[in-house]
Parts: sequence; C-alpha cells; structure tokens
Amino acid sequence: MVDTAEQCYMKELNKATYYVDEIKENLGTSVKQDLQLAYEKMCKLNRPIETAANWVKDAMSEEEKTFEQVRTWLEARKDDLIPIHELRSSLKLELVEFEKQETNKHEEDWFKKNVELEKMLIKDLPNITSVMQQNQRHS
Repeated sequence: MVDTAEQCYMKELNKATYYVDEIKENLGTSVKQDLQLAYEKMCKLNRPIETAANWVKDAMSEEEKTFEQVRTWLEARKDDLIPIHELRSSLKLELVEFEKQETNKHEEDWFKKNVELEKMLIKDLPNITSVMQQNQRHS
C-alpha cells in the first residue's frame, strides 16, 4: 500500500513539476489575467500533492512504520515542494504589486480629473459670478 501511495505522490509531483516549468517558461508577460490564472493553477496543483503525501503517511502508519521512518520520508520529500511554493509566492507578490499599481493609477487619474475640474471652475468663475449677480438683480 505504501508503494501505491508513493507512486501516486510521484505522479502528482511530476505533474506539478511539469506545470511549474511550463508556467515559468511562458510567464514573461505582465498581463494580470495571465498572472491570476497561473497563481490559481499553482494553488490547485498544491492540494493533490499534499493529499498524496498524507496518503503516504497514512499508509506507512497502517503498515506500522516507525515515526522515524515516516519523518525520514517527509524530510526527503520536503524539498520537492519548494519550487511549487516559491512560484506560487512569487506569483502572489506580482499580483499584489499589480493591484498596487492599478490602485495608484486610479488615484492618479482621479486627482488629475479633479485638478482639471478645478481649473475649469476657476476659469469660468467670473462668468458664474456674473450670472449669479444677474439672477439676484432679477429676483
């Protein structure tokens, strides 16, 4: 049973490694949707690997492997997940940075519009004042 669980783990790891390499190779773009899709893909890949690792631990326990044997297997597999976690973290950081840039751009646009509106109002202030005075005289 442990062998079957380890085969499942290796299958999931190989699949994840393939996608990590593919995402790294194709991710030269700074398009938010591409980053979002890649991040979601990495999150989805992580779950089956962790499930398979838990299955191996359970199978080892059922075959009465010692705690030390289980811990040794986990230590040996620990480095397997590093590229997946690193890529997922880096994608998340890029998405956060993208959000900050978008927020800054929206704020900058808003301030520019306000400045333009104020300039228009200041420019038209004499006309507005004149119209208001005329309206007061007619009242």
